[in-house]
Amino acid sequence: MDKMPGCDNWAVVTTINYPTKAVKSMASLPNWCLVIVADTKTPLESTYLSEIVMKNNSNYSKIIKYLSVKEQTILYPLLSEIIPLNTFGRKNIGYMYAIHHKAKLIWDFDDDNDGIVDINDFKKHFHYVTVCKHSQNILLNPYPYFGGKETRTWPRGFPLQYIKSNETLPKLCTSRRNVQLGIVQSLANNQPDVDAIYRMTRDVPFNFGASRTFHPPLVLPRGTYAPFNAQATLWFAPSFAYMALPLSVNGRVSDIWRSYIAQYFLNRKNIRLAFSPPYVIQDRNAHTHLRDFNAELDLYQKSKQLVDFLSSAEYDNLDVVELYKHLYTRQYIEQLDIQFAEAWTKTLASITESA
Repeated sequence: MDKMPGCDNWAVVTTINYPTKAVKSMASLPNWCLVIVADTKTPLESTYLSEIVMKNNSNYSKIIKYLSVKEQTILYPLLSEIIPLNTFGRKNIGYMYAIHHKAKLIWDFDDDNDGIVDINDFKKHFHYVTVCKHSQNILLNPYPYFGGKETRTWPRGFPLQYIKSNETLPKLCTSRRNVQLGIVQSLANNQPDVDAIYRMTRDVPFNFGASRTFHPPLVLPRGTYAPFNAQATLWFAPSFAYMALPLSVNGRVSDIWRSYIAQYFLNRKNIRLAFSPPYVIQDRNAHTHLRDFNAELDLYQKSKQLVDFLSSAEYDNLDVVELYKHLYTRQYIEQLDIQFAEAWTKTLASITESA
């Protein structure tokens, strides 16, 4: 391990841009440490840090880590060798760095998402809504509960076959029953995370109508699936092992596949996923809708089948590598990701043993 001290709360971002408002805001928060996972196109460390470190702040080296490509190779050689440079997948090394440095919480964010979930809103016996008894469906669309602008609003990665299905919009009941949270997905205002089909056919930007005062978080019941992203998501320690972002698919698909894979494991451990009203505002980096559409084709064509497979009792109790092998044979990922899953689990085991 390097000389960076441990930290309970870590934020992880990878970027090729100069520091954005979101990164600067994150770097200024008390009680949070930040790791910036550099790539070959990221501005040099001295230049990057000079724009986010406050003058006369000699403490920054204890809370902000610029993780260079060279350091990534030294600290996590298995991952560095298998994860291609100049890809979204380098973010995986940041997750491993945070876990290695004593994380209890990890804020997984993009540099165009400004804000963070307030962890005080998710203390023991927090108030939430969940699906009422006897109305559960395997798929749940969380967006309508939070007041999407259109008649039908859905998150990126939600199976298109179900965007008009009322079965994915079950009756909700309030609860304070204690649950073990693994992940909290914050919705985003201004540029919510929707797919290219939505963006080309409906009005964006928009804000959700929900407020944190009147719309408590939505906690999914055990056995339920909904897609979540790597743009504004809080991870708790019991779910860290499932943070791995697949490498062999487009970045527009990778975090969604990761979300469904994580839920496979969380559902079997009775660890819950929650969606919250927006804590963040997304000032979206430049995108081309048609390019995003082509990048998202796997989401449109395979999401339903993936959920069907993951929820099948026939493939219960697989470990991460075994599951990736099944996903490979079903053409959700490529051979590279089996090698990546092996490197991920070996690296995680080694840093856990050395803790």
